[in-house]
Amino acid sequence: MAQPTEFLGRLKSEEINARKLADIKKDYIRQRGRKGNKNYSPDYKPGNPIYDADEIEFTRLDDLAKEATAKFNNAKKGFEISEKQKSVVKDDRLTQIEKGQTPGESATNVASGEISEELNKKYTQDVTESGRYIAGLSDAGRKLLAENLNKVYNIELPTNGKYSKELKDAYVNALTDNYTRSLDFNQKTSLEEFLVIAQNEGTYSGGRGGSGRDDAPYVTIASPSIAKNAINQVFQSELQRDATKEELGKLVPGLIKAQAANPNKIKIVKGVRQTIQGLDAVQWITDELQKLPEYAQRKEDKTIPDLQTLQTTARNNGLTLLPSQIESYKLRLQNGEKIDTIQSNIRAIAANAMPDNVKKLMDAGNDLTDIYQPYRQSMATILEIPYDKIDLSDPTLTNAITDKGNMTLFDFKKSLRKDPRWQYTDNARETVSSGLTQILKDFGFMG
Repeated sequence: MAQPTEFLGRLKSEEINARKLADIKKDYIRQRGRKGNKNYSPDYKPGNPIYDADEIEFTRLDDLAKEATAKFNNAKKGFEISEKQKSVVKDDRLTQIEKGQTPGESATNVASGEISEELNKKYTQDVTESGRYIAGLSDAGRKLLAENLNKVYNIELPTNGKYSKELKDAYVNALTDNYTRSLDFNQKTSLEEFLVIAQNEGTYSGGRGGSGRDDAPYVTIASPSIAKNAINQVFQSELQRDATKEELGKLVPGLIKAQAANPNKIKIVKGVRQTIQGLDAVQWITDELQKLPEYAQRKEDKTIPDLQTLQTTARNNGLTLLPSQIESYKLRLQNGEKIDTIQSNIRAIAANAMPDNVKKLMDAGNDLTDIYQPYRQSMATILEIPYDKIDLSDPTLTNAITDKGNMTLFDFKKSLRKDPRWQYTDNARETVSSGLTQILKDFGFMG
């Protein structure tokens, strides 16, 4: 392990070199866009492929320089914290000896409870978001993380900057080790600081100590406060409320006991630490929550609007759902089936009796009410029937679209005058009256 000054000197040199490369590229871009320069080109501006490529390269170099600066600053801070911790441990031992205590006994800290609670929340959040965090890193960021984890644990993660399950597992392991160490020292330590401290101390490498050993069990629900947070997250998701005091009194010890009996484990395969999943805490909480009467009632209530939508879909396709069908659809909804799938089933049933031209439209997600809308509107106007009283199985309506093709609205309106219902309309009486008046005029009986 390199000494602090040597290690920091190397990081500082990397930072300076990375910044120089970025500055050189930036200066090149400026010079080429400046009149009078031998490399000047009037076309060298945004939108020009060469200019855009140079800007992308500068951004990459600038990002690397920033990461090198952050790496140096974190390392420097980590070494300072490591020295401070050693000093604090030494002072604590001397104080304990003066008080007649056995060195190593923990002294009471008034803020320990607050720090533990904070660490629990942060750890739970970081583990939950670990996948998204790694996926959101740049290639350079993932490469740097893999390199640091390799140094801390003496493993061989790929350093190609790509996302991998192995990188995520190693990251979660580091979060767990940092969480445990932070609890032991009763001090909040960032992961970046922990990685530098761990590299400096060398206590996690080669499977030595902590959770670095092969097949080491560890739990993510390590305390009542973490269990409480996990339980409340599931309750909020499913029931939109926190668990009650009585529910927590039963679920917290149950969850801790269940995970202790089936913990996660770490295996080292070809030099790479891998996590073997134990108890799925979220699924365990969900299974327990589903036993509550409130969950069943909410599940029932959630289906009411969807069932109303399905009944509307049935009516819009000329069907009336039977009680047995409604009950069947309710169970399917409660089991997580999407309403769109059931609506497609209803349209498929209605389409069985339809011409191929109509079937095609229904297969595309259209209801009969939409397909026949212009024809129904014409019937309502010419036959003077309320629109919603025109049944979708009305023979006059269904004749508008057949396997032979679709009638034009003009032809359909002409055909409506042959419908027996037309003769009883005001439109028919006016048409007949107008015809008689014209005949009388033609014969000279009217002026």
